[in-house]
Amino acid sequence: YNKFIYSQFNGSDDLFVDLESSDFPSIAFDWEWINATKSIIWKFFPNSNYIVETQISETNYNFDVDFEVDFSSIQEDVNDFCEDEDALEEIDSTSTFIADLNYFLTNRVKDVSLNQNFNFFINDKFDMEFGWESKNLRLSYKEEFTGTTVADRLDSPIINSAYVKNLWKPINDLSFDFGIRSSKSSYYNQYIHDPRVGVKFMLNDNLA
Repeated sequence: YNKFIYSQFNGSDDLFVDLESSDFPSIAFDWEWINATKSIIWKFFPNSNYIVETQISETNYNFDVDFEVDFSSIQEDVNDFCEDEDALEEIDSTSTFIADLNYFLTNRVKDVSLNQNFNFFINDKFDMEFGWESKNLRLSYKEEFTGTTVADRLDSPIINSAYVKNLWKPINDLSFDFGIRSSKSSYYNQYIHDPRVGVKFMLNDNLA
């Protein structure tokens, strides 16, 4: 009568590029993309007429980009083109003529969701399903360019939703799927209603 399912996925990708040349600026590029999710599902089968499914899950997305350019590798070329010895001495002493360039981006999303679905098998021609979900998000986004913060934002929206749908099969080869989903975000005052209508006809056993 009860089934428990634990599921987990972890993925980490890191692209790193380091370019160096005597006559070209040195470039360091690091792009890291991490996805991780885990969930627990409880399926309850009290009898053959309906199923109750409850799930809690946590998902994390991390997206980081580091980009840096070092112009010190072309210092000799600058010296060759600089004919003023006084200006050259000033460049060597202060190191302000050639500036490093850097860019950093951090984008992170944490999603903690709890949902529950109820499936009723009324008869061979009619099925009914309804459920609800509560989604808690934590969004973090930051950009830096040459030491200056371009964007820095932290948001924590909550999205609650509920749905109902019906599957009607008047004949063996024809079925209709219709329902509606309503959701409410903590960032907005109004509800959002999404209707759903579907029609399916089986031409044969392998084509619909």
